This record gives sequence, structure tokens and C-alpha cells, in this order.
Amino acid sequence: IGEEQNQEFTISSKFHAQDYLIQVYKPKAEAPKDGYEVVYILDGNATFPYASLKAQGMDKNSRANKTPPLIVAIGYTSKELFDVKARSFDYTPPYNGELKFPENRGSSQFTQGGADRFYSFIQKQLKLVIEENYHINKQKQTLFGHSYGGLFTLYAFLNHNEDFQNFIAASPSIWWNDFFILNQLKNKNLEVKNPT
Repeated sequence: IGEEQNQEFTISSKFHAQDYLIQVYKPKAEAPKDGYEVVYILDGNATFPYASLKAQGMDKNSRANKTPPLIVAIGYTSKELFDVKARSFDYTPPYNGELKFPENRGSSQFTQGGADRFYSFIQKQLKLVIEENYHINKQKQTLFGHSYGGLFTLYAFLNHNEDFQNFIAASPSIWWNDFFILNQLKNKNLEVKNPT
């Protein structure tokens, strides 16, 4: 991994047959003593360009007086903005029986239910690579996902909330499998911050 601000590499999951394109924005500002905050973002092929531009803006704005986070975008080697087949598997929770779809949504043609394997890839493989190559603060890590990625973020929050300090689910696909994740949320006594 080079020293440029925008860096990328590919990595094959040890937990299922999937290759990932990992794009990283390393701030120009020197790492704080405790290390950079880290934001892991899903759908990296689509989200990394915008996220890295925002971080560059923070880097250039000396008045902000805040070091931008290290951005780690998890995308797919297909280079499609949204790899529908791959994300359909990676971002959806495990389930038993048949998927139930609301009346206004059709069923998916792609295999689903791989969130456990994808989470293992992030936690037990990708994070180790990031920690080996960047000075990061393990106590300031955020997971961000949108749509199906937001569903995965909620799933991670409900099942592994000790591994990240912040979970941001933008427009999560709560309709998935007859509102499965919403029912899980209701059954847990959790304090959820809603910006609206």
C-alpha cells in the first residue's frame, strides 16, 4: 500500500467466495496520538468518491481544526457502482425458510442471507489489514451503509455492537423479509439515536 491519499487494493474473503475492492482515503494530516478515527463504508464503488472528497475538504480546511477520519470503502472488483448479486448476499441477514416480501416488492433472483460471512470478513480479515497498515484508533470506528447496506449496518448493530462505536444506517431496507430487522430492533431494549 503506497503513501498517496487515495489508495486501493483487492482482497479475497477467507469466509466465502468473494473478492473485494478496498479503497482507502488516508488524511494528509498527521494521525492523532491515539490514531485516526475510521469510517468503514459499504457499497464502496459508489460511495468512496464522495466520501474521499468530503475528507479532502476537511483536510484542506485548516479552520475545521479536526483531522478527517480514515475512510475504508468496501466495494467489489466488478467495478459496478452497485454489484446487485454480491450485495444481495453480503448485506442480508441469515434466515430460515422462505423469504417473505411485502406486497409491493417482488422476490429477488439472487441468493441472500450471507451477512454473517461478510461480517466475519470485515471483523476478522479486513480490519486486521487496516490495523497493520494504518495508525488507527480502535475505539473510534464507524460502520456506514445505505439501503441494503443500511440493513446490514442494523444487523451488525444488533449482533456485534461491541466491534464499532458508531453505526449509521441511511434509508435501511427494513422491509426485507417481512420487516425482520425492525422486529429484532423492537425486541431489544436499545437506545437508538435518530437524527430526524
